[in-house]
Amino acid sequence: MVSALMVLLVIALISWFELRPLKGKRRGKDISVYFLLMTAGAVLFTLELTQVDLPNPLKMTMSLFDPLSKAIFAMLS
Repeated sequence: MVSALMVLLVIALISWFELRPLKGKRRGKDISVYFLLMTAGAVLFTLELTQVDLPNPLKMTMSLFDPLSKAIFAMLS
């Protein structure tokens, strides 16, 4: 729990330094994209710190392309 709070504190400090110039230049789209990516990264990192089982994207890719590769291999052999 303490490590998750430390991550949030570090993210808040980084955001404070990064968003000041963007706020002065009125870059609304850049700020919204920054918040979206930073929030996604913070959530994933916090879930990883708390050892929540996250799905592996490689397994999904393998389950999609494994039948296709077997079919192509069967056609070529």
